[in-house]
Amino acid sequence: MSRVFLISLFDEYALGIRYLAAALSDAGHEVRLFFLNELATLRECPCEPGDPNRIPSVPFPVSPAEIETLIEETARFQPDLVGISLVSNLYGLGVEITRVIHNRVRVPVAWGGVDPTINPDLAEGHADVICVGEGERAIVELADEIGRNSRSDHDPIAALGKIEKSIDNLKIRRPEGWLANRLGVMVPDLDALPFPLFDFSREIYLSEGRLYRGSHPPLARLPRLFPVMSFRGCPYQCHYCCHSVLKKIYTGGKYLRRRSVANVMEELRLRKRQFPALGMIEIQDDVFTLDQEWINEFCREYKQHIGVPFWCQTYPGISRESMLRPLKDAGLRSVTFGIQSGSQRVLTEIYGRPVKAEKIQETADVLRRLDIPFVVDLIGSNPLETDADRIETVKVLTALPKPYLLHPINPLSFYRGLPITERTLAAGVRLIQSPGANKFGPEPNPRLCAWDALLTLAHYPGIEVETLRPLWETERLMTDPKPLKQLADALAQATYYAGNIYETKSKRIEIEQKRNENLTARLNDLERELGELLGSRLVRWANRVRNLLKRYRTEGATEQGRSARME
Repeated sequence: MSRVFLISLFDEYALGIRYLAAALSDAGHEVRLFFLNELATLRECPCEPGDPNRIPSVPFPVSPAEIETLIEETARFQPDLVGISLVSNLYGLGVEITRVIHNRVRVPVAWGGVDPTINPDLAEGHADVICVGEGERAIVELADEIGRNSRSDHDPIAALGKIEKSIDNLKIRRPEGWLANRLGVMVPDLDALPFPLFDFSREIYLSEGRLYRGSHPPLARLPRLFPVMSFRGCPYQCHYCCHSVLKKIYTGGKYLRRRSVANVMEELRLRKRQFPALGMIEIQDDVFTLDQEWINEFCREYKQHIGVPFWCQTYPGISRESMLRPLKDAGLRSVTFGIQSGSQRVLTEIYGRPVKAEKIQETADVLRRLDIPFVVDLIGSNPLETDADRIETVKVLTALPKPYLLHPINPLSFYRGLPITERTLAAGVRLIQSPGANKFGPEPNPRLCAWDALLTLAHYPGIEVETLRPLWETERLMTDPKPLKQLADALAQATYYAGNIYETKSKRIEIEQKRNENLTARLNDLERELGELLGSRLVRWANRVRNLLKRYRTEGATEQGRSARME
């Protein structure tokens, strides 16, 4: 038997390490799960050189004191192996944690997740074990080997060096070099895997500097919200997404694999018993609305046995009414789908998305006809787009049936090895690496920021293309986007509680109070600022926005456009 300490960074859902923990536990190994902060605390927090309160080169709010607590908990458990799940944004944090564990605890560290799978060469400079692909079977074999080899000298690092047999999906550091064989091997039957481990007795949470044992931190989504996945993989391979690379790495079968409805229902019945306060199930599949027959069976079983409101993601053009109507009847509360761009050129040539732009409108119309609230995703700050492309996106956003929610615009990120990154570099665009992350971005550009603000404004009721045209035609605004950003922020604060689109109905009274206190004063300030900059045309426009918001508030549009994770 081995003792394995699994670490999740900024994700209390952490389905990846929870699947690993379940496989280890079923095989007789002892497991602890450590959650370093939760998703709600993940925010950009650049640190100045020499700042003693932040980890160098890590753009997230992690302090040396939090790292010290993590190390103390690791040492207290006395593990034979530490596992860290890494995404590219948190690469620098993973490097720092690994360095401190090596120095203080003397135990091998395994890296898994999307970033080590795509960039195993970078992981070789830090990790002792690198998982390339799915890890449930691999980590059990590794724990078995370490457990057998450590019986003689009780030295986990020495035990790792004695492993002679290669393990599928693992690269193992040995004194003479890396031991590896088959990588990217997939689990063909997802029903054969144990359900992800959710067990308070084996979980430790560190949130905002405080340890929680036996309970979730106040900011955690659990146990009110609960995640589940019905399949692995994705039917698409968008050029900005990891699936475009993972499909080339994974071997040994079908990339897109789905659990049976019976298996999903068995897990959800367990979770209902386990979490009596469960108010929403989040289906984490990249595109849930695939396979009409599977959806029909799911809806019948879910309505009869589960009955908890749920949320899912879909894709323009495949959200047929024949799927969405039974899903709503079964408990579908809202959906999210990606627009990414309203320009057909950008969708096809740059993003590699096999969808016609008009399908975006069709999908939104179906959702509105069925009275299903929806959130749309959009990619901004794309240096390969032209102003003409962005105007097409404005047209799409203003034409969608309102109200709807627009997720805060995601600036296009360029990750190592992805097709979008290679295309952008080939176009001569200079990309700058983000501190502490395996991702890159273009040089700061005021026009990109201005367009992001304009696209945000476009989703509000009453704002049309001609409302926004004077703004993008005003060069001073496009080269100094501060007033546009202030206006977009003011409308978000006026429309959503604390500017957060994912708010719940229980906050409705606070939302109204917040609006009434701040809206008039803030828009008056903006009128003055815009008037000083550009004159009476934008003052009239700002007054129009204020009147639109007044009508919007009166008609209760915000109440209809509730959160994608509404209670």
